[in-house]
Amino acid sequence: MRVATFSIAGERRVGLVDLDAQTIAPFDFSVDQAKSGILALIERNGAVTCSTVQLLFRVSAATARRDLDQLGREGVVLRVHGGAMLP
Repeated sequence: MRVATFSIAGERRVGLVDLDAQTIAPFDFSVDQAKSGILALIERNGAVTCSTVQLLFRVSAATARRDLDQLGREGVVLRVHGGAMLP
């Protein structure tokens, strides 16, 4: 199994794909899970873009910006133009 992005009925999704069993299990995220996931991405990569958040968590651009803004206000990330990075 591996994490992958794919399309279901024209909608971009992220989930687990098992090529041997030919199964797909989409992820569904709560707000808190999405913010934890965003923070994990930033910790792993040093930064994240709004478009990456939008794609991976299936949210609008406005929601991605709001989530990053909230993490910035909490002081856990540094908000920069187009995304966020470690402080």
